[in-house]
Amino acid sequence: MLNLPLRVVFLCSLLGRPGSPALATECGGPCQGDIPCALEAAACHLEEAGPREAIELLKPLLSDHPGDTALATALARAYLADGNSFWALRTLMTALDAAPGDCALRSWIAWVHISEGDFDLARDRLGEPGCPRTPPEQSRWQLLEGFMASSEGDTQAAKRALDEVAEAGAIFGADEALWSYLDEIHDPGRRAPLEWAVELGAGYTSNARAGSPVDPDLEGTPSGIGRADVFLRFEPPIPWVVRPAIDGGLKLHGITAADARQLSYMELSLRPGLIIGRDRATLFIGYKPDLLLLAQDEKRVFYEGHRAEVQLEVGRVTLFTGGGRRIFAEGGRTRLELDGGLGTWFTLGGRARFLLALSGRAHDARGESYDLVGGSALAVVNVALGAGIDLRMGAIFGLDSYLNSKGERGILAHGIDSARHDRTMKLTGGLWSPSWSGLRLGLEYEFSMRSSNAQSENQDYSYLDNRLMATLKWRKSFDPRTPALKKNPAPLPLDYGVGPSKKEGLDDERIQDLLRQDEAARGGSSCVE
Repeated sequence: MLNLPLRVVFLCSLLGRPGSPALATECGGPCQGDIPCALEAAACHLEEAGPREAIELLKPLLSDHPGDTALATALARAYLADGNSFWALRTLMTALDAAPGDCALRSWIAWVHISEGDFDLARDRLGEPGCPRTPPEQSRWQLLEGFMASSEGDTQAAKRALDEVAEAGAIFGADEALWSYLDEIHDPGRRAPLEWAVELGAGYTSNARAGSPVDPDLEGTPSGIGRADVFLRFEPPIPWVVRPAIDGGLKLHGITAADARQLSYMELSLRPGLIIGRDRATLFIGYKPDLLLLAQDEKRVFYEGHRAEVQLEVGRVTLFTGGGRRIFAEGGRTRLELDGGLGTWFTLGGRARFLLALSGRAHDARGESYDLVGGSALAVVNVALGAGIDLRMGAIFGLDSYLNSKGERGILAHGIDSARHDRTMKLTGGLWSPSWSGLRLGLEYEFSMRSSNAQSENQDYSYLDNRLMATLKWRKSFDPRTPALKKNPAPLPLDYGVGPSKKEGLDDERIQDLLRQDEAARGGSSCVE
């Protein structure tokens, strides 16, 4: 008996993407018997107009060329997208009679049987002698066997099939979705051993002092700005329940305005630790030292931090906490800090992916006027607009209260005799290009503000800022277990109707990325001022 999620998968595979006249596009002119032209037009119809147009185009052409395997598989795919598995199977069987040794046709027939829940017929077809012959064909056979085992609840058999695919080292491009889907189900805690992200940005700010790691003191001047953010993570590819991991980062923030150039900074961080667990839940425990350097001749080291961090991931929910000591050049700000929160992600309508997080923090500073409690709410949505272009929108809201800043201490530290309270907000919106091997170009607008009651003649901690940034982002990973992609045997490849829940590109953004944005929005990593 198929479980509910796989029933849904099969239904999606059979129904495909239903077309609509309103979505129909011009998919090329009359092909007049030109098979490559017809296949290209059929692919366009399946993507935009719907399967009926593809069927009407391919059916008479296959009648004129009954031995053409490419036409047969394309027509079968159109039938499957139209929910007509009977004619899909009949078309494929007729083609197999003309080419009994064609392994691609056998795998298509097996998938139709799987889609109908006829696993015995599918296994009989896969067990016939003569196929598979090449490594990608062997991988397809194992993936189909693994899918059936997964549907039947045989986790061990499904994992063995995935191991066989990894051993073969090659899959057809069309089979990548099925590989990713099964791998995510049966080893959800596994990540690529090596991951990296590089972000380079340049643009304009209306307030060069906004977001600097020190108090603004006064409204900054307009300026050009540059950013660089490099992140690297390594986890040895070993199947241990407890295993080491390490990540590190480098942030650079440059300001061109002469009166604010000294607020340019560099931040370095490292986080070695242990990961516990492999399946639905993984726990990370680590130590994080970090260092922030200002572009100044004196007081170049603004702070150094030493923190313990714990992070628990259970499915789509991430719980995090951390704490330690942060030593500032200005001794009164040196503090003990504790923070934590939770985050999650979900998709809506297949085109929008949301990331949400809530965090809280508490600081016990050497100078009591810098004691603080606060919290933030974060949200990001990525919307696929088509053609690989994404719309990304984000919002961060924060509240911070300096509980012990009343009286004379508050006057000395913040310029007021009442307790200081800050509200921060950052809104972003931008467009991102399609991905070229993980490389994307984005154009974003950022609006940020801080509203503070700490305002005096010489000090004003409120600010407004408008920024326009052009950013180049490269996010990539290396996983020796992932098989190499080979050319599909059919012009219109087999569509399994499944795929990983997360895709390469902006959708790789994680809750941890949101937290780093929260730190930046509050002004220089973990420093509020």
